[in-house]
Amino acid sequence: MLFSRSRSTHILLVSTFMVLTACLAVSAATDQLIIWHWDAHASGLFAQWLEYAKVSFEEKHPEVEVVYQYVPFGPDRFVLAASAGVLPDVSIASVMYARDLYESDLLLPLNEYYARTPDLQRALLPVTQAFNQHNGVVYGATNSLEASAILYNHQHFLEAGLSIDPLALGTWADMVTATRKLTRFDSDGALLRAGFYDWIGIESYGTWLYSNGAAFFNDEQTRATFNNDRGRETLSFQLELWNTTQAISGFAADFVKGNVSMQRMETAVSHIPGIDEVSFGYTSAPIGPSGSKRGSVAWGNMYVIPKSARNPDHSWAWIAHHMSYDSQVKQLEIMKMPFSPRRDVYFSSAWRKLVDDHGYMASALDIFQTAGVYPFYRASAISAQVNPILRQVFTNQLSPVAAIEQMEAIVNRIVSNR
Repeated sequence: MLFSRSRSTHILLVSTFMVLTACLAVSAATDQLIIWHWDAHASGLFAQWLEYAKVSFEEKHPEVEVVYQYVPFGPDRFVLAASAGVLPDVSIASVMYARDLYESDLLLPLNEYYARTPDLQRALLPVTQAFNQHNGVVYGATNSLEASAILYNHQHFLEAGLSIDPLALGTWADMVTATRKLTRFDSDGALLRAGFYDWIGIESYGTWLYSNGAAFFNDEQTRATFNNDRGRETLSFQLELWNTTQAISGFAADFVKGNVSMQRMETAVSHIPGIDEVSFGYTSAPIGPSGSKRGSVAWGNMYVIPKSARNPDHSWAWIAHHMSYDSQVKQLEIMKMPFSPRRDVYFSSAWRKLVDDHGYMASALDIFQTAGVYPFYRASAISAQVNPILRQVFTNQLSPVAAIEQMEAIVNRIVSNR
């Protein structure tokens, strides 16, 4: 009896040891994939989407455990982590600084990985591949897409006898006429409602430049290309719109509350509180007198793989999963906004349902396909010096011609690192 109990105890101990050993072996075999996202992605709908992406990826790759780490927006944490040798396996990066990370020799080129995933490469909207590479080297996988858009209030348009068709504002002349019809003043001449409102900056100027057959940068974003007749014509037109609305200072523009009839924002607008309370549409910038098509600027965040990534194949497997058709459709269902860099998503049943619920989104694909590239390279430094000059134009303190001369010199100096 004593022998039997001892033998049973021995067997139990051996069995327990074997189970623990097996668990440790499984644990040791699991490869953690460290993925950086911004702090803003740790809650809300984006967090719901990331949880789905993690679970669905781990189901397909049981040998990999996805671990999210949330970091502040900007390149600083990435650069510090690189110097300490503690970079993640995949990181989110903004179009505003991804190229700087690449030029600092911190990012793994992705050309070969894209070549291994031809279905993904074919599905991506062309503009998404214009701000994630330099001199033929792809350094980022664009995983989101946004573009400049003009929102317009249906009720205001109908009251003014204007069509609510997104292409009805066909030309700059149409835009000026509509702005005048929509703008309202009180008996003392104070502005009650702006027909059009825009934020002053290079994004706005770039949008109107594209609609006038011009661009802020050359294709490589190494030289300003707006100091010409088309560029001057564009800034003069923007000034005309500002002077028509007189919404330059002392006016709190609020499209949702209805004191603005048209406002340039962006395609991803479902996150704005109260936006669904307004019946509205959105469209691209109408064609300028020197242009041949409508205009917008597009940008997107991207995933990058550090050169020090422990297993780049796992890193790319994550990216390919995140950007697959099925995953992007699920992201659409969760986040409920036009956000995907894939063209085929905008032909899915999920997209048609979303447009049925939010009709303004029907124009998103057209805007993405007509958009040029946001002037992203060294954009923060350029905006800090150029935007004050633009403000002087819109407050009638500086002529468009003089402003453009100054802007060109600033931009060329910044992008040439002088």
